[in-house]
Amino acid sequence: MRSFVFTLAAVAALGVPLAAGAAQPSQVTIHAIELFPASGGGTASFVATGGIFGSGTSGTQESTFRFPGSANSQLHRTALAVNGVDVNTTADGTLSWAFSARCKFVSASQAVCPGTWHVIGATGAYAGAQGEGTLSDVLTFDAFGNATGDDTFAGRIHIQ
Repeated sequence: MRSFVFTLAAVAALGVPLAAGAAQPSQVTIHAIELFPASGGGTASFVATGGIFGSGTSGTQESTFRFPGSANSQLHRTALAVNGVDVNTTADGTLSWAFSARCKFVSASQAVCPGTWHVIGATGAYAGAQGEGTLSDVLTFDAFGNATGDDTFAGRIHIQ
């Protein structure tokens, strides 16, 4: 019995510093502005604050996405699922996340897209990042088919 208590006490003593040194998830907010010309392609820039981004980090965002429904969803202006990956690049590294949203037109020229995201990869200063959160996107379309996205990603990220 004495041996078991000693072993348990030793494990507990070693475990406390290890747990105290583990990175805790911190709240982050990423605000991105996307431009999607009707001719194809697109560009985005973002500003991120909190947690691993400190008081403010800016960069560019490359987004790939698909609409896993029928084209009729777009034509009938009903809710449309969107799945994709964003690769966010700063001077310190890259942070990639997968996202899933459901877009619904609220007017003839605007759709709102609530959803979720989770980190799937990172490099540089963000290597080992893990986290997840929610997203809110407002897409505005002009008469020529160009779109602007105003995205807010909020959640918790930590470096493992």
